[in-house]
Amino acid sequence: MQEPVSPAPAGRSSGPPLPAILTIGGGLIAVVGSFLPWAKVSVNLSQFGAANFSESVGGLEADGWFTLIAGLVLIAIGIAAYRKMASSGTALGVIGIIAGLAAAGTAIYDITSIESATTDDFANAASGTAGASAEQLRQFIEQLDLQVSLQIGIILAAIGGLAGLVGAVMILMRRSSSTPALDSAGVAAPPAPPFMSPAPPPPPVETEGAPGEERPPPP
Repeated sequence: MQEPVSPAPAGRSSGPPLPAILTIGGGLIAVVGSFLPWAKVSVNLSQFGAANFSESVGGLEADGWFTLIAGLVLIAIGIAAYRKMASSGTALGVIGIIAGLAAAGTAIYDITSIESATTDDFANAASGTAGASAEQLRQFIEQLDLQVSLQIGIILAAIGGLAGLVGAVMILMRRSSSTPALDSAGVAAPPAPPFMSPAPPPPPVETEGAPGEERPPPP
C-alpha cells in the first residue's frame, strides 16, 4: 500500500524565487544609482574670454532622494517575499509596485527633462547673488553653449526601478494564483484528497476436510 502524497503547503513554491531576486536586485541598483552622478553640465565661456565650465550633478543633489527611498522599500519587499511571507503577499506586491513606479518614474522624468531642469536650477541658484531675476538668468543661460549629458547614476536608477517593478508585479501575480478558489457561499473549497492505491483483494480462505465432503451448516 502506497503512502498518501501530502500536498505542498499553501503559498510555497518549489521553483527559484525569481520575483524576490528581481525586487531585491532592482532596489539595490536604484540605491547605488542614487549616490552616483546623474548629469554633467558643460558651458562654453570662450566667447567671454573665460575658461569653460564643467560640473557633475549627483543624484542626491537632484531627485535621488526619491529613488533612494523607493529602492530601500523594494529591497525590504524582496526580502519579505524571499522569506515566504505568503500571508501578506498581496500587500507586498502592491507596495512594491508603488515603490518601483516611484523609482522608475522619477528617473525617467528627469532623463526626459534634465536639460530644462538644469537650466532652471542654475538660474534659481544664481539669482540670489547675480543681482538679476531667475527669468533673466534663464534667458542668458539659454544663449550660452550649455550642454547637459546623462551620467550612469540616473540610468541605473531607472533600470533598478523597472526591475523592481517587474519583480513586484510577479509577487502579486504569484500570490493571486496561489489563493484558493471560493464557492458560491464565499467559503474556500476543500483540497482534493490525496491519491491512494486500491487495497489488494483478501486471500482465499482454505477449508479443512476431505475433498467432496460437505461441511455441516453452522449452528
